[in-house]
Amino acid sequence: VSRGLPNDPGYKHGQLWNLPMIHAPQAWFIETGRPDVHVAIMDSGIVQNHRDLSPNIDRGLSRNFYVQDHPNDFEDRNGHGTAIAGVIGAVGNNKTGTVGVVWNSKLIVLRITNQFKADKSETGGPARMEALEYLLKLLRSDAGLKIAAVNLSLSWDMAIHPDDIKKHPLYIAMKALDDTNRILIVNAAGNDGHMLTEPNRDENGGLVYSYPALLPGLKNLVVVGSIGRNGDLASSSNWHPEKVHLLAPGAGVYTTVLESDSDVRHEKNMPQYGYIQGTSFSAPHVTGAAALLLSI
Repeated sequence: VSRGLPNDPGYKHGQLWNLPMIHAPQAWFIETGRPDVHVAIMDSGIVQNHRDLSPNIDRGLSRNFYVQDHPNDFEDRNGHGTAIAGVIGAVGNNKTGTVGVVWNSKLIVLRITNQFKADKSETGGPARMEALEYLLKLLRSDAGLKIAAVNLSLSWDMAIHPDDIKKHPLYIAMKALDDTNRILIVNAAGNDGHMLTEPNRDENGGLVYSYPALLPGLKNLVVVGSIGRNGDLASSSNWHPEKVHLLAPGAGVYTTVLESDSDVRHEKNMPQYGYIQGTSFSAPHVTGAAALLLSI
């Protein structure tokens, strides 16, 4: 297994400023990720034939929960999930493109949405519940399965105050996952640029709260905000002195992308790579680090 500094062009040419910021190169001399360690990504899917992702996808455990497609169709049509996957676990030391925080661990892709940014409601509904229940079933049915973390670079705005959330099916499912004590739940803090506990307004002017970040009593929940190259909090990142647990790079992160993703500043002559920003891309740094730790 390769250890040390990778030969991937994105790293060698200094595009991956985010990885030295979290001291990933120092960690790689100790461990780069074992293939029996997994991470789960609940998102828009993944570009399965991407040369920097394909070898690390666990196709046997990955599933689609988006209602309009086949259970095995976890192909990304949006780009959000593919960008997250690259930050976590793009193949390392293959002289290609970029490198993830963890190089060799396996990605369990749980596709729960198709239009990630165009319609926020599509990140909710039954798909999220089915994906959480599937993940819990995997852990309960195989005591030897190592899933370091589930990456949730999304939020669900709900008109329920955190004091009243404990009877909601989402809380019950997340609490059951948390109670296994075998998986970190890594959640992006969001990009509203305000204190996390401040409610947003829905289209009718009603108050809505951000979940799962505000779910109470989850000891394995890690909420991640965004910092830029200078180490300062990104102006768009939500924050809170207690509810946001960690900060990680999220402004101009170089990663694997869907060639048609309009939210990406694509690499010239390499449209399958590009730069993207937001707390969605801060959280995967923590997810990747969890896989490195579980690999040691």
